[in-house]
Amino acid sequence: MFSATKDRIRQFAQDERGTMLVEFVIVAPLLFWVIVSMFSYWDVYRTMNTLQKAAYTISDIISRTNEDIGLDANDFAGYKSLLNYLIQQPEQGRIRVTNIQWDAANNQYVSLWSCSPDGDLNAYSTTDLNNPAVRDYLPVMPDDDTVILVETLLDYDPIFYIRVPFYGDPSLDELGRLVMKQFVVTRPRLAPVILMDSCSVAPV
Repeated sequence: MFSATKDRIRQFAQDERGTMLVEFVIVAPLLFWVIVSMFSYWDVYRTMNTLQKAAYTISDIISRTNEDIGLDANDFAGYKSLLNYLIQQPEQGRIRVTNIQWDAANNQYVSLWSCSPDGDLNAYSTTDLNNPAVRDYLPVMPDDDTVILVETLLDYDPIFYIRVPFYGDPSLDELGRLVMKQFVVTRPRLAPVILMDSCSVAPV
């Protein structure tokens, strides 16, 4: 009896049938997680890169505005439309354009004007610009020099919820979606100051 049991155990230990299936069952969950993670990482960084390029494109367009032409509500609406055309996302992107001047006498950045189409974002005041959360990202400027700050934001809702490493601390909206942000500063090319005629369309 003992000998027969011992023989059965030896046969079971030497039997290699089904080994590949067992290995696959063990490895499959990890392999699936790796594939999903790689897709999620790729999509997140692709979206961030597209949003950044869109911000640079819009910033470059604004920097080429002539001195005698002021930006109006139609221009800002066009920038928002261009942003959403370039990023091609289900969620609508948001944009804020701010004209900033450096006041050396008071050691502060001054908001000459700030506009976000459709009121998506609050306009920047001089106080807002000198908040460390914004001021630390602004460049060193000569007295009375001006720059254009273009910010683009996108609420990104990933297909698979896998934690993605980011530089800095990304913010989340009320639905838990990642809020992607781009912050681009450009000097005017054709004029010392870019003017703004209007930000929002006047009610009919």
